[in-house]
Amino acid sequence: MGKRWLVMIVIVALIGAVFVGGYKYLAKTEEAQRALGPKAVKKYKEKMRDLFSVMSPGGGVFFACGEKGTFVSSHDGGDSWQVSKPLVSGENLASVYFLNEKEGWVVGSSGTFMHTRDGGKTWKSLDLRTNKFLRKIIFINDKKGFIVGEESSLYYTVDGGTIWTKGLKGITEETYCDPYAFEMFNDIAFASDHLTGWIVGELGLVLKTEDGSKTWVSQKLPTDVTFNSVAVFNKNTVMVGGQQGLLFVTRDGGKTWKKNPIYVGASNTPVKEQIFKIALIPFGEGGYDLTDPRAWHLYILGSGGMAINSYDFGTNWRVVTMSQDLGYRWVYDIYYTGGERACMVGEYGVIFRTKDKGLLWKRIYY
Repeated sequence: MGKRWLVMIVIVALIGAVFVGGYKYLAKTEEAQRALGPKAVKKYKEKMRDLFSVMSPGGGVFFACGEKGTFVSSHDGGDSWQVSKPLVSGENLASVYFLNEKEGWVVGSSGTFMHTRDGGKTWKSLDLRTNKFLRKIIFINDKKGFIVGEESSLYYTVDGGTIWTKGLKGITEETYCDPYAFEMFNDIAFASDHLTGWIVGELGLVLKTEDGSKTWVSQKLPTDVTFNSVAVFNKNTVMVGGQQGLLFVTRDGGKTWKKNPIYVGASNTPVKEQIFKIALIPFGEGGYDLTDPRAWHLYILGSGGMAINSYDFGTNWRVVTMSQDLGYRWVYDIYYTGGERACMVGEYGVIFRTKDKGLLWKRIYY
């Protein structure tokens, strides 16, 4: 009898140790944090900042930035991520762009503009003499780059980022909408010719340039919703998307735009979630040339955990296959690094990585 009780005590102790150890491990996950109550949820949210932008200069290197100065990086194709100290206190970083593994920039709220030459180890604040929200930064080659943002803000460089000049011809507050409205340029993208480009923003704004950004002309679309993203396949085929799940497509360079409702799978109800990102990623099979639409997969990310893609350039849509960790978090950005890899980022700092051309996306904890 004594031995039997001793065995039972040992078994109970082992079970208790496993339970305690397992609970401590699970307490590190978001699910356990939610189970622990409102205070734990608040602490978790304070720790995990939203990530708004991700990009890769190639070579398996990724950089991402977000809420309250958050900056993270990966040097192994997105398998693991390193978190830096906040780059700036109290400001949100909306966009990141690196020309190579060393030199890059971030922009954000209150005119935040920062530059690094050592892969993000150290940063220098730059002054554009503005306190406006800077929404997007891109480079179309090693020398020419653009920044767009709040209240028609537009800056450009032609020397690789040493000097930035404000404004371009053809753009004024009266160009496209009520001059007293709260305007925002949200996104900018160019075709491969580096001459044809588009800017999208609030109140149905779509601007086009055909001369490499010397002049811009407004294009009228039958809506006044905010557009958050523009994806340029070539100088004729362009997609813009934004609020209410609205997606418009042009195949004649913007002379005409057609509304393209998004139906996922067999659903008869079009998507209504807000579109944050439209992206073209060269995941197509068959060895098609990049000038062929079949070489590309089309991704749309948005509110409510929306992450969908199309293998036929927007005719049919399906939910991106990933772990259940996405939930209903908003997904903001996606970027391709070459080969079969890409990463997407979103609310509460979630990062998903694919290494099989988007067949499966795995959440990466860091």
